[in-house]
Amino acid sequence: MKKIATCLVLLILTSCSTKQKDKNEEKVVTSAKKEKSLDKTPDSLKTIFDVNYQEILEIKEFKNYEHNSSSVINYKDSQWEYAVIVLQKEESRLVVFEKIIETGLPRKKFQILDTLHLNNLSKYEFISVGLCDKNDIADSRIFARIKYKETDPDLEYYTEIEAAWKVNLQNKKIEKLSDLSGIKCVNEGYGI
Repeated sequence: MKKIATCLVLLILTSCSTKQKDKNEEKVVTSAKKEKSLDKTPDSLKTIFDVNYQEILEIKEFKNYEHNSSSVINYKDSQWEYAVIVLQKEESRLVVFEKIIETGLPRKKFQILDTLHLNNLSKYEFISVGLCDKNDIADSRIFARIKYKETDPDLEYYTEIEAAWKVNLQNKKIEKLSDLSGIKCVNEGYGI
């Protein structure tokens, strides 16, 4: 009888130990599944607005573009939180409004908030970012489409603006400006 009781006790202990081991393995699998679902690699996401990146040309939709220009938005309390990038492909320009994500490392990450596609720019047209004023007040949220002329090296400011936009820091969108009066952009080549 003692042998049967001892065997039963050993059988029960072994069975409990195996069930506990099975439960632990299930937790690891569940944890691994959860971590995988949180993985935000560009291929596992649905849109370009979900990707965090260090270089915008890492995003497959922008592989055929070249970096044209960029500027950090320094406006009131939003210093170093947002940027505007201009990408170029032939006569097209892609303006990207992005959020700067602090990583605690020297290299920041970015996330796209809004984009603006501008097509059919001539070789004499360009997008000026981070260099525009409205009524003599610097406003790095404004960017403009400007047509370059032969006499422009003598201009300190471009005042003949073809079109202008402003990034709205509240709704995180690019908005077209209907009133272009008072807008001018610094000519970076002035005095050279």
